Amino acid sequence: MIKTILMHVDGSPAQDSRLHAAALLANTFDAHLVGSADTGIGWPDYAKWMVGGVTRELLERSRVPLLLAH
Repeated sequence: MIKTILMHVDGSPAQDSRLHAAALLANTFDAHLVGSADTGIGWPDYAKWMVGGVTRELLERSRVPLLLAH
């Protein structure tokens, strides 16, 4: 049986109550809790990445700071 709870993580004021509820559910049902957040990288950019590799411009445009390899 798969027991995974996916929770949206966005930093909003409602996040704390969502996290609390998700943690209670995960604990009660011995499930894994996974957080997912928007990176700011859309499908068109992702498709370019899959075809041509990640570009520095794409990483710099992301709303979430990503570690850039030097």
